[in-house]
Amino acid sequence: MFCGKCGAQIEDGTLFCPNCGAKITETVEAAKETAAEAVDNTVAAVEETVTETANAAENAAAEVQNTVTEAAGETPVQPVPPVQPVQQNAGEKKGFGAFLKKNKVLVAALAILVVILVVVGCNFARVSNAAVKLFSNDAKYYKHVEKKYLASTVNDLATAYKTTSDNAGDIMNTSVNGSVAVEFGTKGTKLLSTLGDMADVKLDWLKNVELSYGYALKNALMGANAELKLNKKKIVSAEMTFDMDNSEAYIRVPELDSSYILLGEDIIGETKGLDDEIDMNTFDKEIDTYLKALPSKGTLAKILNKYIDITLDQVQDVKVGSKKVKVGDIQQNLTTIKVEIDEETLENILVKVCEELKKDKDIKNTIIKLVDALKEYERTENGGEDAYDDFLDMLDDVIDNAAHYAKSYAESNGLEYTLYVNGKGEVVGRTVETATKYSSRTQIETVSYMLVSKGSDYAFEAYSKSDVKRDGKKESSTVNFELSSEGKKKGNKYTGDAEIKIGEGNNKVEYKFSVNKLDYSKIFTGVASGSVKLPLDAGALTPLVGSYTASTISSGLSTYLGKDVSVDLGFNTTNKKGEVTITLYSKEDKILSLTFTSKIGKASKLSVPSAKKANEISDQDDLMEWASSLDLSTISKNLEKAGAGDDITDLIDDAQDYLEDMGKFYR
Repeated sequence: MFCGKCGAQIEDGTLFCPNCGAKITETVEAAKETAAEAVDNTVAAVEETVTETANAAENAAAEVQNTVTEAAGETPVQPVPPVQPVQQNAGEKKGFGAFLKKNKVLVAALAILVVILVVVGCNFARVSNAAVKLFSNDAKYYKHVEKKYLASTVNDLATAYKTTSDNAGDIMNTSVNGSVAVEFGTKGTKLLSTLGDMADVKLDWLKNVELSYGYALKNALMGANAELKLNKKKIVSAEMTFDMDNSEAYIRVPELDSSYILLGEDIIGETKGLDDEIDMNTFDKEIDTYLKALPSKGTLAKILNKYIDITLDQVQDVKVGSKKVKVGDIQQNLTTIKVEIDEETLENILVKVCEELKKDKDIKNTIIKLVDALKEYERTENGGEDAYDDFLDMLDDVIDNAAHYAKSYAESNGLEYTLYVNGKGEVVGRTVETATKYSSRTQIETVSYMLVSKGSDYAFEAYSKSDVKRDGKKESSTVNFELSSEGKKKGNKYTGDAEIKIGEGNNKVEYKFSVNKLDYSKIFTGVASGSVKLPLDAGALTPLVGSYTASTISSGLSTYLGKDVSVDLGFNTTNKKGEVTITLYSKEDKILSLTFTSKIGKASKLSVPSAKKANEISDQDDLMEWASSLDLSTISKNLEKAGAGDDITDLIDDAQDYLEDMGKFYR
């Protein structure tokens, strides 16, 4: 036995510890109390942990089980209902802690189980991927990985499809608003002042310029407006309403004349309808009819996924391996999946896809509805049923000749590709090779990309090259394009240095630049954000334009803008609006920025101005008479408010005198 006070080993039955003198009975009792308290604390902690993680653990375990059984081609096992707790008798001590206190071994087992479940939960993607890989053959594992990769692509395509169809459906009920703005930094203002001095005009007062615009189309009316601001002050604006059915345009510049001018058919010509048969209202209805015939976003995604499944099911020539890959400074062990599309595989794909197309009701309904819509508006003579019959005949022809098509392709071409997969089952790279066979040589075109990460670090490389083989031996190799980048990532946003290389030898072009918070994950849907910084110094430009031209450009930029000139391209877009900014820097000082914005929406109500408020212009004399009556004083006052000097306002006064003289001439 051991002393409960000092821990020294003593013989059984000893009353006092020979080492510290403590009474053994008191020490034992104290030790028992300490142990009991420790057990109570442990039980309480385990009880709380088990309660918090039980649901998450059960869900994670069920998902792993279903993933494994799905990969093995089995039906997922339904989880066993939880055992209902047994009711306790009256007077019996209640509580989960009391039960665990009596079963200390169970406490330890549960603690270990909790740790395991937490580890599995935190690494579920890796565990799931490992399970699928373990219980699948090579072809099934390839399908699992490729489907996972294509899922996001299908969703992006379906989203882009919906956005495009929505915009097309609103083509006759659309508004677009945007602006173009220039803002000058300190060096930009100095440059502007220098340019103004050359023209004998002071421009150092000008800090920013903004031109905003709007466009709307509703039924057969089109509206447009524009406004110019200098230093945030409104200078001049214009608005127009165009009646396409009546071939009339109403135009007004409020700062010049409160009335509209009416330009009739004699000046702007015939505009009614798109041709002799369809006016704008009919065209709007026709577009809506076509769009209703097309499948919905969900149906399109279902169709794409179906034929992806059919295609992948035919691919059996698959070999799974592993490879240590190094991209930049990051080295990883990746799973490789090598796939070959041979003659037999291609034939099977053609046959299976065509057979499914023949019985696909979604495809049938789309063809019939779309062609019937075309016939309704006299765009075709045949109806939907006839067109669908022709479609079936075409499919039968492909099925009958599938072997011939596949053989012809295999004799002259070959297709192999390799996927690189990380531990989570994510495709991080792909190499595609196509081989074109000629009488005495084979030309192999290779396109490859790889994006790996370690923590917050990432490394990316992509290239394309051409290899020529003769008698099975490589005769030549040409790298056509290379792109690499390294840096930090946060989510889907990448920040780091990049380099692009084009060509080889004396014709090789190398250009270095940088990216900042670049997110291109949804670029297929028209959504992207981030910025790219491009240096414009002689060293950076030489590979692009040659040393002499680069030196000339760099010298000119240094003279007027300073050293280390660069341009920053920034963009932030969504499906409905976008912003692109081009900023010119000298070192870290902003010279100027040019910003483009746009936003798409639905048009508000448009109406034609009252004819009483319009001056009809029927010929050139009417136009000159109207122009000579314009008053430019409001514009001159607006320029003064913006900070312009007398030299600018004097130009407006000169223009006013010119208009008056022109009016006298035409009178």
